[in-house]
Amino acid sequence: MQNKRGQAALEFLMTYGWAILIVLIVVGILWSLIGNPADILGDRCILPAGSTLFCEDQKAEMGAATLLIRNGLSETINVNTIELVDKQCKDSTFTQPSISPGGATTFIVECESIQSGEYVKSPLKVYYDVAGGLSNKTASGRLLVKAN
Repeated sequence: MQNKRGQAALEFLMTYGWAILIVLIVVGILWSLIGNPADILGDRCILPAGSTLFCEDQKAEMGAATLLIRNGLSETINVNTIELVDKQCKDSTFTQPSISPGGATTFIVECESIQSGEYVKSPLKVYYDVAGGLSNKTASGRLLVKAN
């Protein structure tokens, strides 16, 4: 009786082992045919719909990320800092930190850790004040872009 239980357990493990091995082989083949999923998704910058800021365009080069941010509020906002969290970059050296209602401004976030050819994939935080309103507000999102 002991041998039959051991044999059943071994057959059970072998069946699942082969199934897992087949899944890994299929994933490997798909990865080699399709490539990196980030290549398929393309560049994107997302600030959540609940925030009043919209990231309309983005690009990255060696040492800097450039973001085009639109103000969806009916008041002017003053951008204090933009931070790429995973890259540990925080930049507040903007020449035009304010965005008029409905307007858009380009921000260049200087970041020495961005290398040419790499994917910049990082949480994004925009710290801003609303003119005539609340201060120290934050819009959080994500940035995924391939650096040139």
